[in-house]
Amino acid sequence: MPLQPVTPPHPPARILVVDDHPIIREGLSALLSAQPDLMICGEASNIREALKFVADTQPDVAIVDIALDGENGLDLVRRMKVISPQLRVVVVSMYDDELYAERALDAGAMGYLNKQVASRNIVLAIRQLLAGQRYLSEETEARIAARENDSIPAGARQGLSALTNRELEVFKMIGNGMTTAEIAESLFLSVKTVETHRQKIKLKLDLKTPAELSREAVRFVLASGS
Repeated sequence: MPLQPVTPPHPPARILVVDDHPIIREGLSALLSAQPDLMICGEASNIREALKFVADTQPDVAIVDIALDGENGLDLVRRMKVISPQLRVVVVSMYDDELYAERALDAGAMGYLNKQVASRNIVLAIRQLLAGQRYLSEETEARIAARENDSIPAGARQGLSALTNRELEVFKMIGNGMTTAEIAESLFLSVKTVETHRQKIKLKLDLKTPAELSREAVRFVLASGS
């Protein structure tokens, strides 16, 4: 009786890990490499390295931190999707889900994980992305569903959620003690543009003085652990 052909196992999904902390990269890589259906195809610490890996290796999934040594991980997500539209991205960050999960989805990510629970949930998140499903915490899913049914325009919402990605980035830099000139240099903006961002932040957060802005920015940084 002739032997039946054996269907080869599906090749493991290729994963790119992007984080500016070597210990985090190594930990995620070791965790994922232990899964028979997953393999690490690259590690990157900044946007330039990550974009090169995407172009050269065409990973199936990218794990991206938001804060990449002064660079914005959400900008990286957008640029990755231009190079590889089919790439599935999960953002992993210390930042509060309420502030960043929806921003990550808007940038093109399919999932968002807080680093405090990443080691427990990252494998499940990746497998959901590979199955074509997004991955968010139950609380974030509920909040997004509520907002989708909300008749209040997004621009009318108050608080940090009303800030644009760039404004939130400037707010964080203020909280880290950077001057307007330093922020402008870091973001390749003019001092006048940064001042405009500062004024818009004050207006949206109902802050009256530069001192109030600095105080609230420091509180934000301390609360988010960034």
